[in-house]
Amino acid sequence: MSLTDIVIRAFREEDAAGLAALLNASDSAWPGTFTGGIPYTPERVLEQRREREYLLDLVAEVDGEIVGTCTLTRDWDDPQAAYVSFLNVHPEWHGKGIGRRLLLGAVDEAVRLGVPYVSLHTWAGNERALPLYKKTGFFWIPGTDVRMENYLPSVLRLPWAKDVLGDAHWYECLKREITLVEDREEWEGREVFRYRLERAGKSLEVVIDRAAKAPCAVYAEGFSAELWPAPAEPRAVLPFRLCWRLVNRGKAPLPVGLSAQGDPGVEVAGGELVTIGPGEEREGEFPCRTAPGLVAEPRGPAPATRLVLLFPAGKVELACGLRPRLPLEVSFGPTPAILPPDSPRRLPLSLTNHHYSRLTGLLTFAPREGVALSPSAWEFDLPPGGTQRWEVELSARAGGHALTGRVELSSGEAWEFPPLPVLARGPGEVAGCLLRDEAVVAGDGFWALAQSRGGRLLFFQPGEAHPLLRQGEELGPPFFPGELRQRRWELRLSQYGKGVELHLEAPSGRFPGIRLVKRVLISPGPTVEVSYRVSSQAKRPVRLRLRPAHWDLPALPWRIAFRAEQGLVEDHLGGFPQGEEDFPTKLAEDWLALVGRGFVVGFLPQAEVEWDCSWGWSWKTRVVTLSPGEQASLHRYLIYLGPGDDRTVRALWAAGRGEEVREEEPHPLVWAEARPLLKGEAGKLLVQVKTVRGQPFSGTLSLRPPAGVTLSPGQVEVPRVTQDRPAELEVAWEREGELRAGLGELVLQGMGEERRFPLPLIFLPSGVPRVVPGEREGQEVFTIFTGEGSVQVAPGFSAAAFSWRERGKEWLLSAFPEARAFAWLSPWFGGIYPVLYELSLEEWNWPGRLYRERFQGQVWRGELGGIPLAGVRLACQPKGKGLAGLDLEVSYASPGEGLLLSVLRVRNEG
Repeated sequence: MSLTDIVIRAFREEDAAGLAALLNASDSAWPGTFTGGIPYTPERVLEQRREREYLLDLVAEVDGEIVGTCTLTRDWDDPQAAYVSFLNVHPEWHGKGIGRRLLLGAVDEAVRLGVPYVSLHTWAGNERALPLYKKTGFFWIPGTDVRMENYLPSVLRLPWAKDVLGDAHWYECLKREITLVEDREEWEGREVFRYRLERAGKSLEVVIDRAAKAPCAVYAEGFSAELWPAPAEPRAVLPFRLCWRLVNRGKAPLPVGLSAQGDPGVEVAGGELVTIGPGEEREGEFPCRTAPGLVAEPRGPAPATRLVLLFPAGKVELACGLRPRLPLEVSFGPTPAILPPDSPRRLPLSLTNHHYSRLTGLLTFAPREGVALSPSAWEFDLPPGGTQRWEVELSARAGGHALTGRVELSSGEAWEFPPLPVLARGPGEVAGCLLRDEAVVAGDGFWALAQSRGGRLLFFQPGEAHPLLRQGEELGPPFFPGELRQRRWELRLSQYGKGVELHLEAPSGRFPGIRLVKRVLISPGPTVEVSYRVSSQAKRPVRLRLRPAHWDLPALPWRIAFRAEQGLVEDHLGGFPQGEEDFPTKLAEDWLALVGRGFVVGFLPQAEVEWDCSWGWSWKTRVVTLSPGEQASLHRYLIYLGPGDDRTVRALWAAGRGEEVREEEPHPLVWAEARPLLKGEAGKLLVQVKTVRGQPFSGTLSLRPPAGVTLSPGQVEVPRVTQDRPAELEVAWEREGELRAGLGELVLQGMGEERRFPLPLIFLPSGVPRVVPGEREGQEVFTIFTGEGSVQVAPGFSAAAFSWRERGKEWLLSAFPEARAFAWLSPWFGGIYPVLYELSLEEWNWPGRLYRERFQGQVWRGELGGIPLAGVRLACQPKGKGLAGLDLEVSYASPGEGLLLSVLRVRNEG
């Protein structure tokens, strides 16, 4: 069959069954799974299209069979850009150019729409697709896993592009070296991407400034233009230069008009008219400065300095994006200063130099009513990257306070530093303060941050700087891509009784004329109330619904609980829910609890909703129809953040309805576990029976050991077990033969049910392993000999234990001695190795870059619980972004054959 038999066309509703079959057949081609184990149906395909807003929805068809699909939406990080939200080809049709044709159709549509660029996401191990993406103009953004961006829509609009391409398609003229790694290039100290088009002896080269997401240099036939700031990464407030260079490679004089412009917050102005002679080069510069409060979107285009060029061939705009931070950072630490009212406390105050040179001057806090700070002024002398720390005495009247002040440099520059929040509250009190574009509130057992950018709420546990939970919302359908998260919301804070009220308000871009108001009431206690109102100035009736969403739980052991139609459900969270339709859309009781260690996060909608946890913990409200000029209450719900468990949340739900709930038995409810490590030929085995329910458990425990072990007695009575009083039972054991490890079963009977749990038993060998330093494949290697087995550790190979052999068999899959791609990961090392990365409120940085650091190894001996160990200890002081100032230790140790202990220790020396 030839490629001409493959038809690329727009999706039609009658394609739903064929597309569902394609998606189900492609499940095994995606890392892990694509469908989540839940087969697609035609109804599910159509529902997705009702819930999402596509700019382009393509399918590939062969003889009536759908063999490929590609969709294009608005980018969720930048509404001006397009996003390839999905690209998939039937596994049996891979390698026939279908994916390329679908992707070219998406990029061509982005060019036609006039967007500045188009983006997509993939994974680092997708070595089949990465070359295709790069051949079609996409660049892998360094530090992401993996976001790619394509600036051909901007390149092809330049006045020289048509002259180079002629009648050819740009794909035929794009010249580029294809690699399977991040695309890193610097030009004039700036991070850039570079495009080159060639045809019939003509060429066009364009350099894209990654921060501005726009061209910063153009090299065309007979002419070139370049723009860059000096220094390459300016600091806010301090002056810098915007440099330009023009070259006339033509045979006639070239008149050019120049006009320097700055986005809001960027001070630059100037212009001139120059005539450049043949072969002549002209250079110049404009003075620039950025405002101290300049805000750059973390993933969208940064505020930029721009140079507009006017000449006979047309108009060209060059840009350099700026993400300036202040030269000096003033801080009480990573969390707000929260203290009892009218009670002086000593706090650390730090000043950090982010500039390229030594800075000296004076730091002064402005007087503020209700706040006493001593001292309030300090002289400083800081080298680049240096930090100066002082201890201050701070007291404040009850409530929230924004401390302001001024930095005055010896060189004459001065600015006000961003306000620092001080929250003074006693037990049962709430304090909050409004900063420039954020609000900070401290309540009972948590503190919260409200952001005007995106209208997001972030909740933190006391003393923690990484969020416990994030909250946001969208109006729809369609709900994807999100657009409210891209807007700047009006943000106000006011006292409300003994609590604090946050008022956030934003217009909808998806529904012109619609305005959404979010009211957040943080009262004394662990409950937060969130409510929404919506108003319409649209010209016709509008039907919409709200989808609140919550996400980003810390990586802790969590349990989930909810009341389904079948009864009360409680289980380890793990990977649940797995994909769409995995979580029930209707619950018997509209509440959901996420239970940590002594802490629970609960969601309680105050009206019937349709649950949708395909992404985050979320639901959709009822549909409302708004007439022009109408206002309506849209939704109200509670968030519980405090001590307790799922019963706490359920009780709150019941109290709000004036109901009583009967005790129910979730599953699993009770479990039994044994301490599996045994030594010698006989001894005592300790077995514990525990419960997470309030009602005590009593019953019998039957012990069924693996072959080669006897337990006596084989059945024991389990006394009254409660949450805080587990049963601890001792039985005698005796080993028969040479059994090293085995898996038996614990059968717990009682309360009308029988539950079965694994009984692992591991017999520790006698003696202590020996450790021998050496070399393998040119790398330093430590070998831990454990009787008939061995473990090998390479400090220079991502500090990995790359080999574990037992009785002639290798048990670890490793890429040693050279990393490679595996599934969605690249580079992949395999074996057992440490992962550490900087937490960010804006980015997900996993798996970090610890493999780039240098580890030193040494032989280690010790014990654990009286059991002697021998192994290797690796040490590192990382230099990478966000990790400087840390001390790392990775230990691999073994008590003997068949067992390995791995420990990662991190110490902050900063």
